Amino acid sequence: MWEIKEPTKTFGERLKYMGSEYIDEIIDSEHCIYRELPNGANFEISGANNNKIATLSMSVYVWCRTSFTIEQIHKIKSMDALKNTLEDLVAKYALFTHDELYSMRHPTPI
Repeated sequence: MWEIKEPTKTFGERLKYMGSEYIDEIIDSEHCIYRELPNGANFEISGANNNKIATLSMSVYVWCRTSFTIEQIHKIKSMDALKNTLEDLVAKYALFTHDELYSMRHPTPI
């Protein structure tokens, strides 16, 4: 079983920087920055629980509930870039209903 690393002070600062809509969620034994929209779109930010600055590299996974990923963005190198990326993704995915999100993975047969 994987040991879950305690959240670093820097992780707490990063979480706070993202705003109150984001929470600390343990996903795959890692503290991740996380946000869920009412329509079921979820945003998982992996790679933020460390003290790295110069070599920071985070990934964003957009999920439909916790069933499947819709989009992934890797190698995000700064908190400003992360915040801008998430603002764009939230604006994009907030427009969809849950059924529309679900159909992105399971298209309706013709």
